[in-house]
Amino acid sequence: PIALYDGTETYLLRHPSPPPEFAPMPGQPGVLVTPGRHPAVVGNSTRQIGGVRTATVIATPGQSIESAMLACVEEVFHVFWLDRHTSFRPNELARYAYPVKDVRNLRRLLAEGEALARALEAPTLSQAAGWAAAAFQIRRERLGLLSEDDRAFETGLEMMEGTANYVARMAVGGATESTVTRLRTAWHPDQIRWRFYDTGAAICLLLDRLQPDWKAGVERDLESTTARLLEAAVVRRRVQ
Repeated sequence: PIALYDGTETYLLRHPSPPPEFAPMPGQPGVLVTPGRHPAVVGNSTRQIGGVRTATVIATPGQSIESAMLACVEEVFHVFWLDRHTSFRPNELARYAYPVKDVRNLRRLLAEGEALARALEAPTLSQAAGWAAAAFQIRRERLGLLSEDDRAFETGLEMMEGTANYVARMAVGGATESTVTRLRTAWHPDQIRWRFYDTGAAICLLLDRLQPDWKAGVERDLESTTARLLEAAVVRRRVQ
C-alpha cells in the first residue's frame, strides 16, 4: 500500500484495511482520499497506517513527475524489503561518526565511483568486469581504513537504499545514464550517505549484465550482499 500527499489531500491505494478517515474518491475505483496531510505522512518513508506498513510519499505541486514516480516506487519497494530482508539495516547514527573528512577514504570513494561509472559505460562484458574489478580493488584498500561500524553503515545503505534506487530507476527509465551521472556528482562530504545509494544501484545494474539471475540468488540467501555477488561474478570471468 501507498499513501501520497499532494499538498492538498492524501490518497491511499492498495491498502487491505484502510482507516475510517479515508473515503472512496469519486470516479477513481480503488483510490481512497482524506482532506489535508494524513498524520502518518511526514515524508518519503514507510509508516504504520491502519496497522499495516505503508509507503508514504509527499509529492508537492512543484515536483517533477519523474521525481514523484521515483519516490513512489522506491518507498513501495522498501515496504517489501523491510518485510523480507531483515539483516541489513543502516544505523543512521553511524553517519555522525563516519570519517567524512578523511582524505584517504574520500579520495578512494571518488576513484571507486569513477570505476563503477566506467564499468556501467563499458561496451563489452569483459570491459565492464574489468572496471568492476578495479572498483573492488579500490574498495578493499579503502575498507581497511574504516571501522566495523563504518563498513556496516555502507553495506546497509547499499543493500536497502541502493536496491530501492535501482528498482525505481529501472521503473522510470534511464537507469544506467542517471546512475553514471550521480556517481560523478560532487557530493558534499556531509552528504556521504547518498553516495552509497548510487554505488548500490550501480552494483545492481552491473549484476544485470554479469550475473542476470542475481535477484533469485539474493532471495535464496538473505544474508548475501549484492557486492559479494558482483565480486563473485567478476572472479568467474577470471578478472583479477
